[in-house]
Amino acid sequence: MGLDIRGFDKMTDHILEKAIQHWDYIAPIVHYPMNKKEYEMLVARLDELLDFVGNDEKHPLIGLIDVISSFISSYEAMHFQAPTGTGIDALKYLMETHDLH
Repeated sequence: MGLDIRGFDKMTDHILEKAIQHWDYIAPIVHYPMNKKEYEMLVARLDELLDFVGNDEKHPLIGLIDVISSFISSYEAMHFQAPTGTGIDALKYLMETHDLH
């Protein structure tokens, strides 16, 4: 018993057809942010999705969360520089900001 490629193609065509029909609704969410405003909007949408999904790792929207998270991570890697320093520097900073001597 082999895989019926014709049926798979029909199913794929149907899924693609549905995605094309709904693309106007999907495109604003599923795209790489091109500037800070789009980045912030994507972060807000991700927060909304995470609130909606909660801790259900088997929720159907987990794939969408993964895609959006990937876009956000890529944008952050390209546009935000991680602070450099040592653990001692961080401790000194925290002690100073909390007035601990």
